[in-house]
Amino acid sequence: EYHKPQSLVLSEARRQHRGGEYFMKFTGNIKDLPQSITNLNLWFCQKLEGNIEVFKDMQIKELNLYYCYNLIGVMPPNIFVLLLEGKANLKDSGTVTMPSADAMAQASPAIIDRFQAIKKVDLSRMSNLA
Repeated sequence: EYHKPQSLVLSEARRQHRGGEYFMKFTGNIKDLPQSITNLNLWFCQKLEGNIEVFKDMQIKELNLYYCYNLIGVMPPNIFVLLLEGKANLKDSGTVTMPSADAMAQASPAIIDRFQAIKKVDLSRMSNLA
């Protein structure tokens, strides 16, 4: 299911069929996304750009930025926890940096509780982490 960002500048918002897969062709900057998004699937939106720090105040529960390779930035603690929980896909989403220990220590108590509850993590497919 794709969430069509209402305020994102879209130069082309149509599905194209390529080898049995459907792709959404969004362009613009992710800073223009509505803050109310909870599930966001921008899979293969290669032309999107921006800094993933824009997600820091969003109540995102699931995030798919697979192959959005023009995105950059330091992961906010909430997105880092989603990644560790397996609820975020940032593979090939540009160069993203894990949050610092200080940033994690300043996260909300709810984020810290979720972080501490994680028992197993698989980041083997995350070659773009810096």
